[in-house]
Amino acid sequence: MNEVGHYAFYNCSELLSAVLSEGVKAIGYYAFGGCSNLTSITIPSSVMYIDVNAFNYCTSLNGVIYLGSETEWEELFNYIESGNDDFLNATRKSA
Repeated sequence: MNEVGHYAFYNCSELLSAVLSEGVKAIGYYAFGGCSNLTSITIPSSVMYIDVNAFNYCTSLNGVIYLGSETEWEELFNYIESGNDDFLNATRKSA
């Protein structure tokens, strides 16, 4: 799997955490949107794009574990589209 597709986990309130596999390159539109109980997600360094509202209404998200370097994070940051405030406001941790 090289992307988490549009609406893949949309409104999945039972989802508490997610670990994406190395090789995933993109997170689609509303992929995790409305996952109101999602508290943490692990993002591999292979992710290069996060679509609009991919993490919209993820109000419990408080931890993002990024498996890449600070330079890779800064590059990814340029490709995080709007509507992802819950993702951007979560505490980011390095692995």
